[in-house]
Amino acid sequence: RPPRLPHSDKVKRDNKNTRLSDKKIISNTNSFAIVYKGGVLIASDRRTMTDQLDIFSDDSVKISQINQFTALTSSGLSSLCDYFEKELVRIDKQFYGLYGRHISPDGLVNFVNNILRDIANYLLFVPGADSSPILAFYDQERKIGRIFNFLIDTPYNSFYEENFDFGGTGCGIKLLKQF
Repeated sequence: RPPRLPHSDKVKRDNKNTRLSDKKIISNTNSFAIVYKGGVLIASDRRTMTDQLDIFSDDSVKISQINQFTALTSSGLSSLCDYFEKELVRIDKQFYGLYGRHISPDGLVNFVNNILRDIANYLLFVPGADSSPILAFYDQERKIGRIFNFLIDTPYNSFYEENFDFGGTGCGIKLLKQF
């Protein structure tokens, strides 16, 4: 069983005055997942941004273990990362308490998609909020790794896509896909 990753509420946050004086984005953030035989590798940088395009921290933990077979990452907004982590851990614990097993990958995907649909209007109009979460699973029934990217396409809609080898979000993902 993999070790439990630290939760973001236990991670040291530095809110230094790193506001961008010229209002341009000097660097964004990236998160990605890669399927390999027997699992999924999930990785991320450590930078998070605020909704004012400020650098919130360069020392954030943006990978969250939801249960022993599921992890979450997101590029961009620190509040988005924290919110999804708390909600997914909460819903998985409730499901486990009721049914004695973890919620299925498809159940978690639908849960995230419904939340994104509710907040899509906000995320489309917040500068720097163009990133979305990635859920990575080891599907015990199928014996494969699975990756889901979530995208927002209109003020009232979100959708997801399953990637069978690589999934990512952030400004450098197109470059990473070339490798």
